[in-house]
Amino acid sequence: LAVQVQPPPPDWGIGSFTAQQDGFVHLGLYGEVYVVGLTLDQVEQRIAQQLAVEAAQQGQKATEPFRVAARLSSSQSKFYYVLGTVTTQGKFPIKGNETALDAILQAGLKQNSLPEKAYLVRPHAAGGVDQVLRIDYCAIKERGDTITNYQLFPGDRVVVPGTRPPSLIATLLGR
Repeated sequence: LAVQVQPPPPDWGIGSFTAQQDGFVHLGLYGEVYVVGLTLDQVEQRIAQQLAVEAAQQGQKATEPFRVAARLSSSQSKFYYVLGTVTTQGKFPIKGNETALDAILQAGLKQNSLPEKAYLVRPHAAGGVDQVLRIDYCAIKERGDTITNYQLFPGDRVVVPGTRPPSLIATLLGR
């Protein structure tokens, strides 16, 4: 994020911040702000609030409220993750409107994958409980039902459970 603040707080030398993997933007001496799922307007409001709180705690008297302008300077951190019994576990970039089905197909299913038991874990604000959403793979695949074919957001985790992989002998015997 590129951030401009008026009036600039004392010791405000940094104007560029990176959202960390934990969802926080660290503002140096002025604390940190949780930004996952927020619009840029909301990020600006949160940063202004945080600056005001920290300035007050440091005994600084504000002559006027902080005005914050934030813009996205790069989108390197927009990833979703696919975990479990898939061919390719890992992180995948969000390029637009990827869905749960896109994620499962991108990662690839194994012989012992159970996509009908797949679910999506969506991160929540700091201290909150993650949201777990069931993906109805059969309804999506067989009927084109898109109700549980959720659009993916940064930090989402799609989990595809599986059974024990077949033994070598069972595979050779076709069981």
